Amino acid sequence: VSTPTDPVWIDTFNPGSEVVDVAVSEDGTIAYLATSHDNEEIMVVDVSDPYAPVKLGYRNLSGSIDAWTVATKDNRLYVGRLNN
Repeated sequence: VSTPTDPVWIDTFNPGSEVVDVAVSEDGTIAYLATSHDNEEIMVVDVSDPYAPVKLGYRNLSGSIDAWTVATKDNRLYVGRLNN
């Protein structure tokens, strides 16, 4: 968002499931989505062109616990999960 006090709606991306958290790469080109999808708990989306976001891939986490939080630091992705 270049002007936080006046955001402009550009486009949407439908991941097909609930998104519970989002982290963006340090260069702002990749979004990492923590989702409730059973087989795609982490989705990777190219947002370098805000008018055309593209799903690059996904990661299925082991077990049956969904991803709950995501964060990036020093080119690494950190994922938090609920402990049921």
